[in-house]
Amino acid sequence: KNSDELTKLIVSEHGKVYEDAKGSLTRGLEVVEFACGIPNLLKGEFSENVGTNVDSWSMRQPLGVVAGITPFNFPAMVPMWMFPLAIACGNTFILKPSEKDPSCPLRLAELLTEAGLPDGVFNVVNGDKESVDAILTNKDVKAVSFVGSTPIAKYIYENSAKNEKRVQALGGAKNHIVVMHDCDLDGAVNGLMGAAYGSAGERCMAQSVAVAVGNIGDKLVSSLTKKVEALKVGPGMDKKSEMGPLVTKEHLAKVKNYVDRMKKTYYFINALFYYCFSCLFAYDALTFEGSNKSLPYVLILGLAFTVLLPFILIIMGFTVSGGAFIGIFIGLFSWFFGVIGRFIYKLLGFDIEIIFPELVGKTGEVSKHSLIGK
Repeated sequence: KNSDELTKLIVSEHGKVYEDAKGSLTRGLEVVEFACGIPNLLKGEFSENVGTNVDSWSMRQPLGVVAGITPFNFPAMVPMWMFPLAIACGNTFILKPSEKDPSCPLRLAELLTEAGLPDGVFNVVNGDKESVDAILTNKDVKAVSFVGSTPIAKYIYENSAKNEKRVQALGGAKNHIVVMHDCDLDGAVNGLMGAAYGSAGERCMAQSVAVAVGNIGDKLVSSLTKKVEALKVGPGMDKKSEMGPLVTKEHLAKVKNYVDRMKKTYYFINALFYYCFSCLFAYDALTFEGSNKSLPYVLILGLAFTVLLPFILIIMGFTVSGGAFIGIFIGLFSWFFGVIGRFIYKLLGFDIEIIFPELVGKTGEVSKHSLIGK
């Protein structure tokens, strides 16, 4: 009855697309259905005459007040993992939802009240760390359940145990997917797309690393690239959107920082390789002129090539990475041209002293600085 309203609340605050939000709500409702059958699991056990005139039995009784501290990425599903079972077992429940998207949990509380749940059985407490600490230190709270990041899970576990509470603390996860060489490539790519980009990657089961085994790597990257480039990113309520926005501007800045760091690393490695090849070109040029310059001259001239050539290429319209790549190619080509060219001259029987007289020292020997040697 109210699933569309709750789904829209999730979309509006979290940002995930409508179908994804609806799916998470459906998985939460499955737990509610399971909790409706809880009497079968609450039965105790009885064993007669386990010893002489001794019978043994067990009874399951509620703890009293219990609490759940839930994350931002599933504002309906994760709370619904907790409170239906807790209430069905006879406890009262305190929910501390994420401060980033509390509207859906608050609406769930209203719906429970409208359905006839007595006041005080299900309670929602908003806030941040201060609210969490109040739950952890309150002696009336007998048990705590948590889902979130690993550092906070450790904090919840340690402080709950210190205050003699039952506790389960589920920390964040990073998952690897192994792609075998004989796999169904289309199936693997579709699975990766859903796992990596579903819910904008904001879930503990998101695939952050794919490990390709054997020769499947290039094919996997090629197929995945096409899918990623075609991915429709847009508002969660747009039926054409396949990925919605991140939950806050702070999360967006964090992801952008990851991308920027990757680019800087790429450019640094690119520039380092180009500088090495430029130094080879400079070395070749200096020895070709017969000047026999020392290493500092090579490094300085290599730096000049490293700075000037990409700058000229970029002015001509190349991208930064394109300019650096072409610079590497030119540096590498010049080195090979110098070495292999001289080798071919010798192979054809030309006199190296006539073709390159500047390489010959006063003693009639080829310069030691030459890449071709004597």
